[in-house]
Amino acid sequence: MVQKKFQIRILIVLFFFPLFGFSQSRYSTDPNYIQSAGADFGALQPFTAQFPDTNIYNLHQLVPMNFLGNLGLPSVNYIWQTPIHPLGFRLFNNPYSNFSEQTVRYFHTKGPYAQLTGIAGTKVYQYFDMRFTTTFKNNFNIALAFKRFTSNGFYRRQQTFTNNFYSSFNYENKKKRFGFYGSAIANTNNHQENGGLLNDTLKETDVLLNKEILQVKLTTATRKNSDQYFAINPYCRLNRYDSTGSTNHFLQLGATVRNETLKYTDAGSGSNNFYYLSYEDTLKTLDSTNLKQLKSSLSYNLKTRHAQLSMGYKNEFNRVYQYFDSLYVNHLVYGDFSFHHFFKSKDSVEKNVLKSAFKASYVLAGYNQNDVQLINESEFRLKRKQLHRMGLLVLVESRKPDLQQQFWNSNHFRWDNNYMPTKTVAGQLSYGWSRLFELDVRYANITNLIYYDNIALPRQVITPLNVFNAGIRFNHVFFKHLGVHVNYHYQTTDGNNYLYLPNHVAQARLFYQGLLSRNNLWLQIGVQAQSFSNFYSYNYMPVTQVFYLQDQKQTGQYLFTEFYLNARIRPVNFFIRVENALQGLVGKDYALVNGYYQPDRAFRFGVSWQFFD
Repeated sequence: MVQKKFQIRILIVLFFFPLFGFSQSRYSTDPNYIQSAGADFGALQPFTAQFPDTNIYNLHQLVPMNFLGNLGLPSVNYIWQTPIHPLGFRLFNNPYSNFSEQTVRYFHTKGPYAQLTGIAGTKVYQYFDMRFTTTFKNNFNIALAFKRFTSNGFYRRQQTFTNNFYSSFNYENKKKRFGFYGSAIANTNNHQENGGLLNDTLKETDVLLNKEILQVKLTTATRKNSDQYFAINPYCRLNRYDSTGSTNHFLQLGATVRNETLKYTDAGSGSNNFYYLSYEDTLKTLDSTNLKQLKSSLSYNLKTRHAQLSMGYKNEFNRVYQYFDSLYVNHLVYGDFSFHHFFKSKDSVEKNVLKSAFKASYVLAGYNQNDVQLINESEFRLKRKQLHRMGLLVLVESRKPDLQQQFWNSNHFRWDNNYMPTKTVAGQLSYGWSRLFELDVRYANITNLIYYDNIALPRQVITPLNVFNAGIRFNHVFFKHLGVHVNYHYQTTDGNNYLYLPNHVAQARLFYQGLLSRNNLWLQIGVQAQSFSNFYSYNYMPVTQVFYLQDQKQTGQYLFTEFYLNARIRPVNFFIRVENALQGLVGKDYALVNGYYQPDRAFRFGVSWQFFD
């Protein structure tokens, strides 16, 4: 009781404190205050303006839905998106939303910037996110990002604890003849595994019960994954710097090291009867897999005012320990070419721009020999009275399956496959009209798809599969106050026996917003509903961390509802959210992974604060 009173007092202080004033003395509205470049900064891409997003339309959705029912557990995506991963060795498809080398960003700033976000709620739900970047003497920038979250969950043995950290840095000397950039990443995922409910289907009388009394399939299992990564990339300019933007030549080196460990323990393997086979120990399980990876690269980069070219060589050494040591080596060549062109309007102001990037990779020798990947990303921005955006993404790829799909040796699963490379041809067309309307159309043709069958074993289907997805997003405020948001996806595949996708996924939002307190308070109050059409959902296998097929139970058309309040008093954003608000009133079938149910009615409160000094 004392703990609950303390939590209520903390929430009251956090809620009302922004209304009375701030210690912060400065808030910048300069659109170029922060500039950033993505993970492909290796081609010395230019930095572009990235002022922090301060709108509150999606503030209450800072943390996405997890289909296993609790923050920090593995997650599956039921809206089709063609995955794009760099060519080379892969251990397995990581089901966590951790930081990775593809999500790292590099920054230039005109001063310090920090953003702190905290969320608290039902079932000891605690989430903290910190972002910071600053530039020293206009030539050295460092950025930090840290996420830490934990939650007990609504069901037995669902407690999670996650730490995600990354730091990026970049430097160029005053004469611009030498520089370097790099990043460091550390992820830890630590949580209990309950295997889902013992009875996969809730009874009507169970819907409003405390779910911690329901029996689960695993009573002692835990999972701990850790991943550490460091990269450093020095480069030198081969010609003198010319401020007019003439042709520049660069020579660049790269080195990365990674240590990734997967641990699964279950002291009750002999009593829970969850696994039908035990190879090493019938009483307990202690599975461990470790990857140590070393990469080095050398590339030449040509850069002009409107185009860039990069060509390079990379080698990989991958030592994997699982039951015994294995070494996998790769030798790759790659090339990138990008350009942008500005179109001037009648008043000679550059408003329209075309950008395009071509990327090619090929594995010359090694474990992934003859793997090839071709990517083209293009975007055209047309500025009339409103901004129009048109995009094209094309992927052509032939890739050897992940090591986990080819070889696995643990207490409950063993296989040694020789599957053929998976071949993918995919495309995406997109169109956006300001913030009002967005349309995405995706298509993929996949040959030799790898999937996990109904006993969680990897299988390969030789027949080509086709996947189609169309998404429409509409967002508009009528009469200055009444807002409507619609997000709808239609998707279909001729591989329904191997890919589980709901045909229809719809989200609708109705809200009222207004400016109060002399336009200092931006307030938005709304209700949101989301629904998935009936489909066979996946099962989840804790020991291998894969989602696999089942054909015994379809999901119901449950309506996930939320009530929320979003608000901003610059530089502070905050929200209040009630998840699954109509629990017990709109049915009982709210499981989107077989045996795992979405959270019961839950309260969340969050604050996000920006600092420019």
